[in-house]
Amino acid sequence: MLERILHIEENEDIRFVVYIALSHLGGLDLLQCRTARDALTAAPGFRPQLLLLDVMNTGVRGESIWRDLRDIAGFGDVPVIFLTACVERDMLDELTTLGALAVIAKPFDPMTLPDDLRQHWRRHRVSGPESGTPLER
Repeated sequence: MLERILHIEENEDIRFVVYIALSHLGGLDLLQCRTARDALTAAPGFRPQLLLLDVMNTGVRGESIWRDLRDIAGFGDVPVIFLTACVERDMLDELTTLGALAVIAKPFDPMTLPDDLRQHWRRHRVSGPESGTPLER
């Protein structure tokens, strides 16, 4: 059962909407970080089951954050879902080829976000972490 999600997003408004959607509506344990550095520090103690990453962060792309998190012991198999305002086909294909469970377009529906994440996570658990293409290190 999906319980703990690490969310990395610079935009305070989006963090707030995700907090309401996942914590209050979805009943999930959510740790939110504004920066990659914050996430790298907080992630080991939180032990997330799923990463929810913004694709575009100041100076760092979401794929790079994911790469860095995967290098932490025990995080190699933690799946990722990306959030992005850029929904161009090339970017979606690139992220899924790298092994992302899904790419969710912004704006997203906060009312369905918890169930959407659970559905993607369950699919991952059934098919296994090896079913996706791993992000190259």
